[in-house]
Amino acid sequence: MQDVLEKIAPYPSLHAVVVEVLRVWPEHRRYCEQRFRDDEAAFLERTEEFAELALKNVGDQLSRYVEDYRWMCERFLEEEIFFQREGHYRLSTFKEAYDEVYSDID
Repeated sequence: MQDVLEKIAPYPSLHAVVVEVLRVWPEHRRYCEQRFRDDEAAFLERTEEFAELALKNVGDQLSRYVEDYRWMCERFLEEEIFFQREGHYRLSTFKEAYDEVYSDID
């Protein structure tokens, strides 16, 4: 299998994002490998355009955004596990979600 970083090397913005994701969250490598495995050049070129825009928007805060991405993914997984075990969502109202998640400045 071609290494994900080798495959996306021709796409500098996408490469920068994935490098940072793997720096902050090395355990995410398997997902990244699978995510980009079957992508054709045309799709990667379009993805590069989006990555370039994202990098312009985040400026020098890429690490912070990647850390937040990891946090969000881990919360989604916790919620999915809870739902599978209990058959319902842990938070059932917007107020509960706001109090626990959205009002937390960090």
